[in-house]
Amino acid sequence: MLNQQNQQSRTPAFLLVFLLLLVPCTAFVSSQENVGSGIEKTHAPAILVDGLPPLMCGDDICERPLREYDRDGRYATREYGSWQAYGPDLDWNGMDDRLQYILDGEESISPTAIIGPDGKKTVAIVVDYAWHPTETEILQLKNVLNLHGWVGEEQGAWFSQLTSIDSLVVDKVPVSALMDIYFLDGVVVVEMQNVMVPTNDVATRAMMARESDVYSNTVFGQGINGHGVVIAVLDTGVDNEHRSLNDFDDVGDDPDMDANSYSDKKWFAGYDATSAGSNTDGSDDPDDGNGHGTHVAGSALGTGDSRGTHMGAAPGAGLVDIKVLSDSGGAGGTNSQASLAGLQWMINNVDTNWGDSDYVGIQVASMSYGSIGGPGPFTDEGDNGTSAGAILVNSATDAGIVCVVAIGNDGSKRVPSPASADGAITVGSLDYNKTISRSDDSVSTFSNWGPRLSDNDDDDMDELKPDITSYGTNITSASAYTLPIIPGVSEGMADNQYESKDGTSMATPLVSGVVALMLEAADERGVDLSPEDVKRILRDSSEQRGTVDESGLSPRWNKTYGFGIIDAACAVDVINNRVCDNGFRAPTTDVNVSFPVNGTWLLSGDTTRISGDVNTSDVDYTSVEVYLEHHFVYVDELPKNPDGTRGDNKHDKPPIMVMNWTAARGTVDNWFLDVLVEDSWVVASDAKYPDEYIRVYARAIDDDGNVSNPAIRTFEVSRMGVSIQNPTLREVIEGSVQVTGEVEGVEHDRIEYQVDGGEWKLGTTLNGKSGNGQDGLDEWEFTWDSTEAEDGARDFSVRMVNKSGLSSPLATRTFNIDNIPPAPGLRFLGDVAIFDQQLPAETVYSGSLLELKFNVFNGGDKNAEDILVRLNAPGEISEIYPSQGLIPLLKKGESVEVTLWWLATVAGVHDVSIELDPNNVQGDQDLDDNVFSFTYEILERPSQPLLRFLPGSTTTLPNIPIINQPYEIKVRVDNLGSEDAISLTVNLERKIPGITGWLDIDEKSIIVVPGATSTSGHADVKFTDIHPDKGPVLYRAILSGDGVELEHNTVEFNVAVSDIQFIGENTLSLSDEEYPVAFAGIGKSTLVFTETNGELHVRSLSSDLTLQTDTLIDDNWAGELTVFERSDGLVHAAWTSRVENQQGSSFNDVAMTSFSETGQMLPVHHHLTPIKISEGQYWGLDLAEEDGLYVLSGYYRNISTGGSWTDTTSIFTIQSSTPDIKENWSLPINHLVNIDIHPDEGDSLSTVLLEGKLHVLYQELRDDISGEERVGLMYSRGDLTSNDWSYKLSVGDYASSSQLGILDVDGEDMIFAAWIEGEGRTAQIAHTATKGNWVEEIHKVEAPGSTQIEFSKQSDSIDVIYDEITVYSRTIRYGLMTDDGKNPAFALGNVIGNNGDLIGYSTNDIDGIVYTESETGRISMQKFALNVEAESAEPKSFLEQLLEPLPGSESTKKLIFFGILGAISLLFLTVMATLRHSHKEEEEKIFEVEDADVAIMVTVEEDSTHSEDELVATLSPSSTEFVIEMEEPTLLDTLEAKNASGDGSARLNRRMQRKQEREIAEIVSKNPPMPMPVPGQNNPLPLATTPLDGEQVLPLLPPLPELPPLRREATCPSCQANFVVTDMMRSQLECPICSEKFNL
Repeated sequence: MLNQQNQQSRTPAFLLVFLLLLVPCTAFVSSQENVGSGIEKTHAPAILVDGLPPLMCGDDICERPLREYDRDGRYATREYGSWQAYGPDLDWNGMDDRLQYILDGEESISPTAIIGPDGKKTVAIVVDYAWHPTETEILQLKNVLNLHGWVGEEQGAWFSQLTSIDSLVVDKVPVSALMDIYFLDGVVVVEMQNVMVPTNDVATRAMMARESDVYSNTVFGQGINGHGVVIAVLDTGVDNEHRSLNDFDDVGDDPDMDANSYSDKKWFAGYDATSAGSNTDGSDDPDDGNGHGTHVAGSALGTGDSRGTHMGAAPGAGLVDIKVLSDSGGAGGTNSQASLAGLQWMINNVDTNWGDSDYVGIQVASMSYGSIGGPGPFTDEGDNGTSAGAILVNSATDAGIVCVVAIGNDGSKRVPSPASADGAITVGSLDYNKTISRSDDSVSTFSNWGPRLSDNDDDDMDELKPDITSYGTNITSASAYTLPIIPGVSEGMADNQYESKDGTSMATPLVSGVVALMLEAADERGVDLSPEDVKRILRDSSEQRGTVDESGLSPRWNKTYGFGIIDAACAVDVINNRVCDNGFRAPTTDVNVSFPVNGTWLLSGDTTRISGDVNTSDVDYTSVEVYLEHHFVYVDELPKNPDGTRGDNKHDKPPIMVMNWTAARGTVDNWFLDVLVEDSWVVASDAKYPDEYIRVYARAIDDDGNVSNPAIRTFEVSRMGVSIQNPTLREVIEGSVQVTGEVEGVEHDRIEYQVDGGEWKLGTTLNGKSGNGQDGLDEWEFTWDSTEAEDGARDFSVRMVNKSGLSSPLATRTFNIDNIPPAPGLRFLGDVAIFDQQLPAETVYSGSLLELKFNVFNGGDKNAEDILVRLNAPGEISEIYPSQGLIPLLKKGESVEVTLWWLATVAGVHDVSIELDPNNVQGDQDLDDNVFSFTYEILERPSQPLLRFLPGSTTTLPNIPIINQPYEIKVRVDNLGSEDAISLTVNLERKIPGITGWLDIDEKSIIVVPGATSTSGHADVKFTDIHPDKGPVLYRAILSGDGVELEHNTVEFNVAVSDIQFIGENTLSLSDEEYPVAFAGIGKSTLVFTETNGELHVRSLSSDLTLQTDTLIDDNWAGELTVFERSDGLVHAAWTSRVENQQGSSFNDVAMTSFSETGQMLPVHHHLTPIKISEGQYWGLDLAEEDGLYVLSGYYRNISTGGSWTDTTSIFTIQSSTPDIKENWSLPINHLVNIDIHPDEGDSLSTVLLEGKLHVLYQELRDDISGEERVGLMYSRGDLTSNDWSYKLSVGDYASSSQLGILDVDGEDMIFAAWIEGEGRTAQIAHTATKGNWVEEIHKVEAPGSTQIEFSKQSDSIDVIYDEITVYSRTIRYGLMTDDGKNPAFALGNVIGNNGDLIGYSTNDIDGIVYTESETGRISMQKFALNVEAESAEPKSFLEQLLEPLPGSESTKKLIFFGILGAISLLFLTVMATLRHSHKEEEEKIFEVEDADVAIMVTVEEDSTHSEDELVATLSPSSTEFVIEMEEPTLLDTLEAKNASGDGSARLNRRMQRKQEREIAEIVSKNPPMPMPVPGQNNPLPLATTPLDGEQVLPLLPPLPELPPLRREATCPSCQANFVVTDMMRSQLECPICSEKFNL
């Protein structure tokens, strides 16, 4: 019945096919009839090719179809017309040339062929269509096949449709059907399926393990097959019931799930390391549900079943099955816990008796697995041999197990674990090139290469991985049974099936098998080989390939081939002390040339090392000589004979000597000679005498002059390169593009391409110069689908890979890809930052107004306008602080910072989201990243008062108090609660220097501190104080009253008293695209360095803070800059500069120049080797100077070393004593290497130069101690000429913005340092002073939100400017560091501005400027006068000295003091009143005495006008009231003379100043001033008062007037300007008007 149905269904099908067959015939006739009629042609005359049978249509040659079908809108996966390029199709007719031979009578070679109805072997084909085949095409093809008697799928034939191409695949096709298929509508090509060969049958023969017609000396021929050796296969398990794996003799080997059922079983034990419950006694028999492990086992020790075809390398070896990889994960997805457990079990059973006396323990381990890397080819380079897996492999090696491990299939420089183990024999993969002969084999493109990462031990040979290469492509071996088990159906078993696999996984077991052969051979000779012996023999006996990559370690190791291609026969011969056929010990000469081997190709311009050794067992040779000849192809065309013939039977181009006999270096046991491969040894392929080879002769000589027979080797020379002709640089491309170029080299194989350093892909194969030994120039082209890459600028690279696997240098072009229609691509850039009063806030109280800041990026290729940004969060709506808004314009490729506000009035944990363009008005094609969501907690605000001293709660007025001038201290108290706090008291105390006590300053009351529902309420109190010295003053404010918490009632703070005075403020007016990047003071001017659209400029700044000049420094600035004021009055700048080569690649180097006060620039000079931006950069630059020696320091990041992927950072310096002359700068020296820091994580270096040593603060990522990764601050120092500094010290954590400075303290230099530790609310300013050993205490002050510190050195201090966030928003603080000769003194804390973020600080000779940037981008400048001379107030200071030891507050001390001196005061007041009456007509009069030498100016205050009158009087030296005495003038004269002559120094100036201070103090102490009454005012003595407690106290006296300061007038001799001088000891002045210097 079934047959009848089939027959009935075929009847209409036959009719349909018959009709369809008429169509092409009709078309054929039509094409003949309509030639010249104007109808479009469909066919053309056939192309006849010599030796290729033409395609016949009956008795006539078929016309060639043009195959220009109209797709008519039908779907297709391939580009139209791509089938025209198919090959092999020399006659270009769409029929595979190989099928034309079969049609002409040749026999099909299909492995699945059967005899068809036409009596011929069937064929396997691929039918290609002009469009994607539909059910119509499938039905048409099947009907044609059925018409010709195709057996169909039900009889085992293959029929499938490939979704990725427009093709149908079918086998068992009758030959008679080919022409009918060829004429089907839409068919453009009929291909013959390729036959995939060879198998292990080839690989084991090529390894010279098995016999072959090519190699006679093989291991199997010696009767060695691995007997007695046990190989442990660590993999996905093994289906050992397979006929190749279940027994040794392949007799009675039907599959059986009981591995112990065979009398000569091959399996001895098993262990499932992937299962926690596996038996450790070896009784488990883990099956292979993946297929990988069974294939590996078959390659290592399979018998190939009774046929013996797919035999492994050691069929006589036994099997132990250790399952370490899961069935699902295979070789790439199982945790290493399984492999570690498996390794440990293997080690534990190294000597286990399996019950067979011939097979005991485990001798070899085969491991075809390894750790995977991260995304991308350059994620990592693997392991350095110290991982747990590698260590266990070393342990196994120590136990006597030879561990053979695959290097991996990433196709990159990567040695993963466990292949990285020192003890492992690491195996790479070879392509066998379809022949048993080894001459045409090359490294597989997928095979990883070395060397391995260094483990920094004393043995650099450990890093030479791979050790060996073996065959790893198209390896056919045993196939596991991997079909799923169906319930109710008996479990399936592996039988005698085989399959082909590629990979280093396939190469590794073949080496494991060879090791088993070596161990058997050694056992027969009674030799005990250790794993290290096995590795050494494998290396030495291998066939060397490739150029030597580590000549300093090995004369033969190559990074891809290792020590060479494995040679099983030679390895066994070495064990048996026989000469190898591969020339390892050449039998005809005592000289061995290990490199080059015959047929080696070398590249011109390279230096190659010819090397080898000498057999001295018979002759005591002492030296080796080498000779080189250039040989050419035999040509005999000259002379031209009279009879018209040519030649004289002589070579027209005999060999040419290119190097005479030259003595080799080294010893006879390891001789070598380095030779430059000359370009003249390469002759163009079209030359009259094309080159053939270079011949090497090497001979040995003894002391008597006896010469050995020469060893002879040959090598050939080529150039290798590739170029891109089209598309052109930066061309905009879309869709499919034709890429063309030229290639030069030997044995061209293929052009590969990569995009942006990604995976290498095949571009096209090369046939023009692909033959064995062919060399020369050729053209190439291929079509590239640019939609493979994302839109944008892409680096497109090509390389040529030759038949040996050698790659040419890359050719790279940058193309601009544009395939997607323009549209914005909006997304959030980074996280959303939440701020409360400008500080990061993890939680806040209800009622807080929060700022949400985030960046929005337009990654699309179209600008976006009016982008709606909306915050969704519970709370009140504020019209002032919007929760949504519009971004007016966001250009493509740019980002913008957005701020939204959230009035968080609702307590609780809330889901918050921010939406970008919620209605997709912009047309963004990816909306998944347009919403940012998070949760946030709002706390209930406490009802009771909550009093705190918040950051910034103390300020001063003026911001920087001046020496000896009163200043105001304001203390702010904040209330975070909602209820008012009342009746509070604040006491201010000053720390008494040198003791532990505190001195009461004053007490203030606060009536109320209001509560608040948002932010906080606050109240202020103010105090007044004065200080005589420059430096820090430590205060504390103590809050008391009801509800004050003890742990929050005190705040300590420093006030820096200095000689800096605020002058004014201005805005830095720059263009819209201009931004300041650095500032430098010079003379009386300032230079501002700015960036404008990638250009670096310098602008000069006038004294009134207006910009003047504008000079272009570099139009290709690379982003790094450091500036430094030199001792010669110029500003030196160093920056990174960017250049672009002809190929479009960008490089960066370091440029320098110097500037004058007006911004005039000297010529720019460049330094350091330019490095490709993708391969490294210079960054973090800093300049230092000492005694005219200038040093530039910086980080050097190198992410490309020797063509392999690395990422290392080091610190370098260059130096010069003539910095404006390029040639006088030294070469760079790396002082610190392997620093773990990247440019996006670190800041610039901070350096100082001291006594010839450079001191450096730098950053490095660290995770020691706490285990948390953070940026640590490190300190190092060393000589500028030393390569590796040993002194390194960690000084800080979570560190940034470090600064260093030096002060001369009494002739000894002290290093001051400061940096920021932490960030946000936890940020602190860490600071210290050290002599270089860093044992001193590191002090820290709170600085919430601090981001930057700036140093500026003054004569006796270092100014410190930094920013932080306080209750007054973003705040700028001033501090100073100094030393009084006893101890360093630090004063950090004066609030000097609330203008925004600190971006810089500069000082020149007269003033300093602080630069800040507001949230709106406004750049502000605050100007401060430096070295302000304070008025002397010695009488006041003396009074303070008298009051200092008295108890009580300031008012109490005065009462006590005035009470004691009451009578004296009344007497003195009477005298002064008389004096006032006698001079009331004169406001100022000078009494002169003949010998008077001092004038004192007295300020007279009138009550009504507060005007100042000067009363100038002279006092005689004999006066007992006021006598000024001078010390002996010798020392003072000496110091002043030095200072006046320009020989002074900062230390000398300080000594003079201190001497002056001592002299004035002595004058005051000998003649204390008396209090003076105010003229015209009655001053009755107050009555005693009684306080509340009833105790009588002294009466309150009027305040004691101060004695006016000492002054004298001076007149400038140049401009006649008059001014007052308060320094009585000063001998030389500079006029403030005209800057003229003159002596007083």
